[in-house]
Amino acid sequence: MKQSIEDQKKKEASESLIMSFFANIRQFLQKPFPETESWTKYFRNIAFISLFVALFLYVFEPFGISTIESGKALTYLVQDINRSMR
Repeated sequence: MKQSIEDQKKKEASESLIMSFFANIRQFLQKPFPETESWTKYFRNIAFISLFVALFLYVFEPFGISTIESGKALTYLVQDINRSMR
């Protein structure tokens, strides 16, 4: 009997923790998007994100990037964009 009461308390605590986790997520997602105070901060954020993506691609070389000839990478990118817009 004691075992089942302890198991039930653990289960209730676990469910309470999960519910509070989802409540916190819902509360966070309902906040309005913060507006950028200035254009310099906006462009700084874009620069940091671009730098991160470039470094990630350089270090991990996903999608067979290392097999592309150096001068043709931009050509392939433009061709893929043109195909996707058709």
